[in-house]
Amino acid sequence: MSAIAARARPAPRARTRATAPFELLILAGWIALAVWVLTGTGSGGRGGGAAMPGMISMPGMVMGAGPGAARAGAGPAAGAGRAAGAGSTAVQAAIGGLPMWSLMALAMMLPVALPALAYVAAHSYRWRRRRAMVQFASVYLSLWVAFGALALGLLSFVHLRAEIEVAAALGIAAAWELTAPKRRALRDCHRSIPLPVAGRGASIGPARFGLVNGYACVRACWPTMLAMAVVPAGQMLFWMPVLTVLMTGEKLARRPKRAAWIVAAALALGALIAATLS
Repeated sequence: MSAIAARARPAPRARTRATAPFELLILAGWIALAVWVLTGTGSGGRGGGAAMPGMISMPGMVMGAGPGAARAGAGPAAGAGRAAGAGSTAVQAAIGGLPMWSLMALAMMLPVALPALAYVAAHSYRWRRRRAMVQFASVYLSLWVAFGALALGLLSFVHLRAEIEVAAALGIAAAWELTAPKRRALRDCHRSIPLPVAGRGASIGPARFGLVNGYACVRACWPTMLAMAVVPAGQMLFWMPVLTVLMTGEKLARRPKRAAWIVAAALALGALIAATLS
């Protein structure tokens, strides 16, 4: 067999360590997040609880009304001014929180996508494999970053105690686990699409699969990740591993219905614990 033919032959299955670079990337993400939290980099706060560093409330961000705001409220354009200020705050929260959110999405959600990455590796030529996996991961994580920007912008309008927000988000996540849309989304997370090994389809197939898989994953896990957007900084290193294990375990479970009930019970317990801290 010629060298060219050997190079072009598609692998019947992914190599055992095909996802190793992404596993190392996940580990690096966890280390970076731990350093970020433990050193207090970018820490801010909303009220009495320290909100997630770099998210929701950025240092120096004007969240309340000051003398300038009072003066603006006296004029006939007060309503328009307040609306513009709220919009500006939402944009600031979304942009300011994206670095931390992106790291968190990489650390928490890329483990859930490792089986899909292995599928991409198994259906790509050896010389194209790494590029195909990067395409998939980039699109997949981009969807989570987009969701994070939307969530952070909307949450900038919420001004409750952090513990109450965490309890509410975990309660919503627990209820979501038992709904039909959640079951459909989880089922879609396990679906694959054909990945051509040559031609134009091979160039866009991994990105398209990342879009399909990432969209299903966002639909399945959005309430759980929403909770992480309001977790106080001091609790991040507790909640992140717990929620990552729950999401990854549910994705890999052989009995999805039983796993959904277990995850729902665990999230409800978490909501109860968070509520008792408020």
